Amino acid sequence: FLRQLMNAGGDTTFRGTSVLLTGLLTHPEQLMAVTEDRSLIPAAIDEALRWEGPVTSTFRYCAEDTEIQGHPIKAGTFVNTVLASANRDPAKFENPDKFDIFRKNTVRHLAFASGPHVCIGQHLARVEMTRALNAILDRLPNLRLDPGKRLTASTTFHALAGQTYQIALVSPDVGESAFQLSLTPGPSNDDLARATD
Repeated sequence: FLRQLMNAGGDTTFRGTSVLLTGLLTHPEQLMAVTEDRSLIPAAIDEALRWEGPVTSTFRYCAEDTEIQGHPIKAGTFVNTVLASANRDPAKFENPDKFDIFRKNTVRHLAFASGPHVCIGQHLARVEMTRALNAILDRLPNLRLDPGKRLTASTTFHALAGQTYQIALVSPDVGESAFQLSLTPGPSNDDLARATD
């Protein structure tokens, strides 16, 4: 249990918080709303997790013969469940590619999976993300993306991979400092599909 919880409290949190900040910084009206009304933080966290969850896919073992949407799956087959795709399902989420903390969620996202495979560290990750965002909003009130750098049409980390961005941090105590963030591309969906054939 502890080994699972420690991992969940690290990897998931920094990835989820990065996506949360990307979503808010690229949607300044939503960042302002969260800054002015901290009760919106849980909705912002859930939207970030749905929009670009920290775990995009996971493998499952099919215990018995089954069928999904007309496709037979034999017992013993390893299935790559793509959580990121489920979280962008237009049948479940209106305008699924849009980051919107005011989204009226009628279904739960799958960023932490569900059922017997649900992430046991999800509550810890939410607490850590909440505390991180509160600290950032309190200590870096003028946090913004570098206006000299233009983002591509899509602002998700998978779409941004392979590029470098300038980020400005402004603190009333320290002043302004800048750093570069480089995103490394992971395997493509085609590569993942070939790996499961």
